[in-house]
This record gives sequence, C-alpha cells and structure tokens, in this order.
Amino acid sequence: MNKKILVYVAIICIVLAIVASIAFGVSNQKTQIDNKIISATIHGVAIENNSSNLMLGWMKVYHDEDNGVYYDFLMADSFNFTKKGVINLMSSEKLATKEYNDVQWEIYYSDPNSFNLKYELSKGISTDRSGYLCFASGKNGDYFVTVSSGAVHSNNSIDTDLFENYVEPLLNNITLKDPENPPKEYKILNSTKEEYDWINNYINQNGWEAIKDYMSY
Repeated sequence: MNKKILVYVAIICIVLAIVASIAFGVSNQKTQIDNKIISATIHGVAIENNSSNLMLGWMKVYHDEDNGVYYDFLMADSFNFTKKGVINLMSSEKLATKEYNDVQWEIYYSDPNSFNLKYELSKGISTDRSGYLCFASGKNGDYFVTVSSGAVHSNNSIDTDLFENYVEPLLNNITLKDPENPPKEYKILNSTKEEYDWINNYINQNGWEAIKDYMSY
C-alpha cells in the first residue's frame, strides 16, 4: 500500500510540477492561440510544445522563451481532485475569485519552495518555478490554467509582475470553447479509474495528512 500511495502522489506532483527558466523582460509582442479547448492571446512569443500528443488536445503547453514564462491549459470533466491536490500537496494559497471575460476564475499561487517533497519524483523534474494556478468551470467541464516562471517576479499576491503582465492579460481575453465529452480527471492525471477511485477512498477515510506522511520518503 505504501508503494501505491507514493506512485500516485508522484503522478499528481509530476503533472503539477513547475520547472525553471530565464527571463529578459516584458515583451510587446503577442501570440494568438487557438486550439481545441480555448482561444486566447498570450503576451509574448509563445511556442507550442508539440513533442508529444498531450491528451489528444485536451492539454496544451506553451513556452515564451524570451520572457521565461510557461503556460499550461487543461480541460477535463472535473478538476475537483486536482484542486484539492494543489491545496493540500503543494501548499498552494488561494488568492482570489475574480471574473474575467464573463468567467469566474479561482486563482491560487504555488511556490515550490513552500512545500517539502523529499521523495524523488523523476529524473530531470525540478520544482523551482513559481506561478499562478487558475481554475474555472465551463458548460461541459472544468479548466485548469497555469502561468509560471522561474524569473519573472511573483509571490502570494496578485500585485506582481507575473500576474499583472502575463496572467491577468491572458484571463481578460481567454475564451472557453466548451467542447463536448472532455476526458475524465483520472486520465489527465495519467492513472486508471481503479487507482483514482482507490486514492479518493483512501483520502476520504484518512485525510490528506495521511498522504503527506508518505511524501517524506
């Protein structure tokens, strides 16, 4: 059972992991993105990560190399478990619920240095990129958007360079497309339904503190 918990925690944290980059200032250029789940404008020149087929278009990743900012866009039927994992495993702090472009967004801040994860998740995975985690609900499912950077200033407030120059402009113009039949949350977490149901039942019986105990391995 111990091994099973560790593996599942690793899956969650790898999905949510944040890595570092280098920034050189705010760009005046913009990138229009239009994919299966959203359309939006990113402030800066952002390149889509096409290295793998990310959940058949239900997950999109972009990198603004000049400014050192990473963007992740995900959609699933629900992000209830993911949101609880963000709060309880990553010690993320909710900053606000704000409406942008007629959508209510729950905004959290995550600083990898604020939580102690001693278990080695995976070679090459680092967690020194701070950023904002944003959740919203559409007609057909939930959305999870992250904007993070290892160089653009951010902290646990919305009065920062990263939020004001990158997050807020993005949320102000993002359009949720609400495609039908988004994947189940357990698929986004790269797990089986059996694993997903098992860890949910375990947490319901023992609480998130029981999961944290295994993160010291």
